[in-house]
Amino acid sequence: MSENGKIFFKSDNDNLYQFALEELLAVNANIIYHTNDLHNKCEYDFKNYLTDYEIKFNLAGKNINFIVFNFKK
Repeated sequence: MSENGKIFFKSDNDNLYQFALEELLAVNANIIYHTNDLHNKCEYDFKNYLTDYEIKFNLAGKNINFIVFNFKK
């Protein structure tokens, strides 16, 4: 990953999202942005490539969790 690279994490699983946030904090990751509702409450500007599952769950009203992070030194 480049020095200014970012990792984009998306999940429909609320428990996995919460676990990921806790683990990222535990390893001192730089959490740039996070939301538990990517499609309705996201204020982070990026190109979102929708997965088949994301489309399916979004149409069913299920939230998609989202974290942007990196491991800056």
